[in-house]
Amino acid sequence: MGWSTLPQWEMASAAMLNHPAVRTGPGAARRTDLLRALHPVQEASGHDFKCLHCALLVLDDERLIVLHRLTGTGYAPRMSGIGDNVQLHTLLADALVGGGHVPGHAPSAQEVAGRRDAPGQAPTTGSFNLAAPGGEWVRNEGTPSGIPVVDGVLERVLDRAETGRWLEHCAPAN
Repeated sequence: MGWSTLPQWEMASAAMLNHPAVRTGPGAARRTDLLRALHPVQEASGHDFKCLHCALLVLDDERLIVLHRLTGTGYAPRMSGIGDNVQLHTLLADALVGGGHVPGHAPSAQEVAGRRDAPGQAPTTGSFNLAAPGGEWVRNEGTPSGIPVVDGVLERVLDRAETGRWLEHCAPAN
């Protein structure tokens, strides 16, 4: 009987994880432990726990270094509650292209609202390709937690010298 109620427990858990205080309360190490613990339960029950798995991967108050290789500019935004790379891509494009920092296609207000208020509900057109420091594409199918960590973090538009130091860690633009 217990196995048959797992989908309801997963829905309740994922719903609770929609709240930042619940996501951040246990800390990153505990969330990693929970993700690890899902695997044997999934094998034993046959239930995939996809929603719970995705909810546990959401990062909060995470600092990024974003380098626009073609213009040689750098930015240090913070992200919270971003569940997938499509959402990250859209919100970065809004901040960087829509904010006049880099050239490209800014997403519409509808696209941005759809990614802020109902992730996954609004169609999105790409503004640029996201790439990891080694030059590999950051695929939209992934989550921000899968983006490689390099070194240090900041929260501002980077000056040319600092951007240059970060670019030294990256493959050349394609």
